Amino acid sequence: DDKAINIERAKSEVHTHEGDQFIVTLSVENKGDSEIFLEVKDELPINVKVIEGSNHSSLYLEGGEEKTIEYKVKFLKTENYTIGPVKARYIDPIGLSSKEWHFEELLNVVALPPVEDLSRTKLRPRYTRGWLGNIKSAQMGVGSEFFSVREYSQGDEMRDINWKATARYLDPKTNAFEAEKSGDVIIILDAFRDSNVGVFEDNMLKHSVRAATTLASDIISDRNRVGLLVIGDFVRWVYPRSGQEQMYEIMDNLMDLEGGSHWRLEHARFIMDKIFPSRCLLLFISPLTSEKVTEAIAGLARKKYEIAVVSPCPVELQKKYVDQEDELAEKLQRIERNNRMAKLRNYGPVIDWETDQPLEVAIEGVRRYQMRT
Repeated sequence: DDKAINIERAKSEVHTHEGDQFIVTLSVENKGDSEIFLEVKDELPINVKVIEGSNHSSLYLEGGEEKTIEYKVKFLKTENYTIGPVKARYIDPIGLSSKEWHFEELLNVVALPPVEDLSRTKLRPRYTRGWLGNIKSAQMGVGSEFFSVREYSQGDEMRDINWKATARYLDPKTNAFEAEKSGDVIIILDAFRDSNVGVFEDNMLKHSVRAATTLASDIISDRNRVGLLVIGDFVRWVYPRSGQEQMYEIMDNLMDLEGGSHWRLEHARFIMDKIFPSRCLLLFISPLTSEKVTEAIAGLARKKYEIAVVSPCPVELQKKYVDQEDELAEKLQRIERNNRMAKLRNYGPVIDWETDQPLEVAIEGVRRYQMRT
């Protein structure tokens, strides 16, 4: 049989984000000696939109020739996708014979929650550790910003010598730099079912996951270590580490998350004591719909943990989808919520986040609090 082809993908697995664009690449090779005209179709799942090119192409190949098919797609939802298999069909010019091929060349795509840009504001842990990071430590060490001038030591690089000070004191002087260190941040996400107001496409849990992924990405980009604790039907945790692989692990644990009621946020105290490092920033993401949640956070703060809270507001979201004519009930909800936030502000920054606003606005509030304390 002189009709033989081979189709391969450039990649078999990829991580991207909801709304991002990605180029799918296929290599098609004619392994026979005679020319061939092919119809090639790459199967796509729902919620994957072709925005440039086509997943259904026709191409002509000489014997032994190889060509590349490329098309651009956009992932419309946060979920796991499988692109493929690939189907190819040959029909001779006069339609007397045909042949079909089926290639199990699959591309597994993890479309992660969208990440907002927090480049103009930073949330940083107060306590740092010895390894290199981006947090200024007010101490001499490895860094990029000038700190002081010190005596020359054997082994100092020529580029670090301060020639002006050397000429003034007639003794070699070296520039010293401010040490840049990193710290640990544990993101604790409240996935308790009673906290999840809203509808399927727009609810507290989805906004909380969006906040968690954005914060984790920003903190890791500053070379800090980030861990994750999700409490709902199950307890999920990721021990604090740094790097892009850690980001993928955190996001994988936030995929397909559903609210539950078996575990509550107050169980975090036990897990923190047993698993996570003590001198870390606990960053809670919770709508604070329960007094027990508030007391659990306060209890960890009293145990000398550094805390910060980003609280997506459930009252405004509930107004969008629930016909609530009782203005008094809404007013009481706000009073209770404000009282809980006021209680937690005795221990650390608490941000009332309106979910229709950029998260950066909320994080700027945390940063200003840290600058004042």
